[in-house]
Amino acid sequence: MTFFLARLLAALLFGVSSHDAAGFIAAPLILELMIAIATFIPAQRAASLDPASALPFE
Repeated sequence: MTFFLARLLAALLFGVSSHDAAGFIAAPLILELMIAIATFIPAQRAASLDPASALPFE
């Protein structure tokens, strides 16, 4: 499946071959960085809240 997706990528993007090692390394690293940022920011905000004030009182 990866082989077919690589060929599709090569057909869609100018200057990218289906055996481009930099593309195969850069794409997952960029995605992992985006995932780390997308999870870190909300976690940081949640950690800075006081749990007693975040919960509603009954």
